[in-house]
Amino acid sequence: MSTVKKPSLLSKISVKKVIGKRPQPDETGTKWLMQVAGIATGFKTGESDYGEWSALTGSFQATNLENDRVYRSGKCFLPVVALNMILPALEAEHATGVEFAFNIGVVSAETATGYEYVCESVFEISENDPLQMLTSRINKEEQKKLGNESADKKKGK
Repeated sequence: MSTVKKPSLLSKISVKKVIGKRPQPDETGTKWLMQVAGIATGFKTGESDYGEWSALTGSFQATNLENDRVYRSGKCFLPVVALNMILPALEAEHATGVEFAFNIGVVSAETATGYEYVCESVFEISENDPLQMLTSRINKEEQKKLGNESADKKKGK
């Protein structure tokens, strides 16, 4: 019989809530802190003593990558690097929800906190991803252009 960890419920998912402390970067590279997945159906904004904030609303699960503890919540605060990938899709007309899964970590940086967040998608890029199709088309056009310039140089034009 396998043991499945039951998730703990949190009022919100955030890096600090999931790892239980302020993140500390690893001097040797990226320190992965948590994996977060969810279905964002909306967002809220506000202002606190620390400035403006945006929180996703929907259904979310996060796993602490140090101790494998699992958490769930209906509100999720993500680092800006991840949030900027989700908000435009939520703001689109007829958006019903955005599915995502990210690994969130920190790297040392010369900032006020001494670190900055990094994010990587857990999912592979789909062949049908519009941005992937666009960049693939750009790369092909650039290669054609560079190939023609190279051929012109060889011909002495």
